[in-house]
Amino acid sequence: AKAAHQHIYLDAEDFADLAEWYARHNDFVRADEVMQYALSLHPGNTDLLVEQAYERLDREDREGARQILQQIEEEGDDVTILRARLLLEYGREDDAELELDTLEYKYSQNNIIDVVYMYIETNHADKAGEWLEHWRWSTDNVDYCAAMADYLSAIGKFQQAIIYFNKLIDSN
Repeated sequence: AKAAHQHIYLDAEDFADLAEWYARHNDFVRADEVMQYALSLHPGNTDLLVEQAYERLDREDREGARQILQQIEEEGDDVTILRARLLLEYGREDDAELELDTLEYKYSQNNIIDVVYMYIETNHADKAGEWLEHWRWSTDNVDYCAAMADYLSAIGKFQQAIIYFNKLIDSN
């Protein structure tokens, strides 16, 4: 659309997904472009601002992420987890745990996944295991297997991680 000089409309979640895709592929310039365009169409959108803050954290720009967090007016579990992530980034582990205690749906599947990866990405993988203990889904669940495999890898239990990675391979 950009190359053809066409304006397109996507909802905020679609833009956040697109920006995340670019960031995951280390194309931060395009991720920024998407985010700026998205915020021009959806100013102050919480999903976009959360994604933008995580993008800053991917680039190790804690201060930028903190400034974006301050712009967020809505509260929700995703904002609480972002706040906890920033507290961990600044070495405030106890405060991060207190923040996580305020989650409305503390042990929902999505929150468990987000918190597990938050801990893995901030080199606190041992804490991720505590959250995975609250997961009551089947080991046939792809999301569970992925989180468990990544957690076990992060704590150096590679043989156990291989079991979960193989389950993921078997399920495509």
